[in-house]
Amino acid sequence: MAPPTQNTACLTCKRDNIQTYSCIQCNNLSFCNDCWSRWVLHQPGAVGFDGRPHEKANAQVVQRLRQILDPTRNEGDHENELQLDDDTTWFGVGRDSSNQAIFQDYGRFATLMSESQTPELGNRYPQLVSFIGQTGRIADMLKLTWVCSS
Repeated sequence: MAPPTQNTACLTCKRDNIQTYSCIQCNNLSFCNDCWSRWVLHQPGAVGFDGRPHEKANAQVVQRLRQILDPTRNEGDHENELQLDDDTTWFGVGRDSSNQAIFQDYGRFATLMSESQTPELGNRYPQLVSFIGQTGRIADMLKLTWVCSS
């Protein structure tokens, strides 16, 4: 987990020894509680591009979410992550010599079951969970769930 960040100074009063809030719609400008509504885009009745008022966000939470959902990495780092993830593939759809779709079992489930067999656990029954969406986002959401629970 990333080390905690220090408070960012308030854009208006310049104090850095108080809690500040980041405004995502204002390019992540930081404001203390007292100065938040002094900013023209945060005055009562003001709304953002989506028709809703700008929200105070904890800058540390925003930073952590960005690290998870939009990591900065080069192509080599990405390829390394894909290699590490290769062992986590349970099954998929491949193509045979006539280009027909075929089910491929990579043996991950059998490996997990054999590695965790103990007499104390008794009978266990698998459950299937299906994730449909952009490749890589599922891992990001699982990572986010893990980070938020720790």
